[in-house]
Amino acid sequence: MSSELRRALLWIVSIVCITGGVFGENWFGIPITTIMVVAGCTALFRYVFEKGLSQGSPKYVAARREIAYSLWIMTVGAGIISAAIVQGILARSEPASYPGLALGGATFLASIAAFTIALKRAKPNNSQFLI
Repeated sequence: MSSELRRALLWIVSIVCITGGVFGENWFGIPITTIMVVAGCTALFRYVFEKGLSQGSPKYVAARREIAYSLWIMTVGAGIISAAIVQGILARSEPASYPGLALGGATFLASIAAFTIALKRAKPNNSQFLI
């Protein structure tokens, strides 16, 4: 799959998931829509990362490894949140999912902080970007 097609799909998936999740929660009140929002946010961060790399942004290129790690951690956090929500639905008890939601939410937010800090602390080697 070409990188342009992958970025377009990431953009579409992220917007559809976030929009559908927010409207689904507000209109229908079903908890499964939180999974859509978390998946959409993860796809959006991946899109931003790939867009920065494709444009050759020095900060993204310099922080490539740290950002990739933060995206993996973000995916783990999204998985924990999703599993906790499904557990709460199957147990028919929201309090059963609170520990998983807390752990997944903390992991997800920590990965967003790691993404931001990696970009902030990146020291691009400007000599490789001179034309």
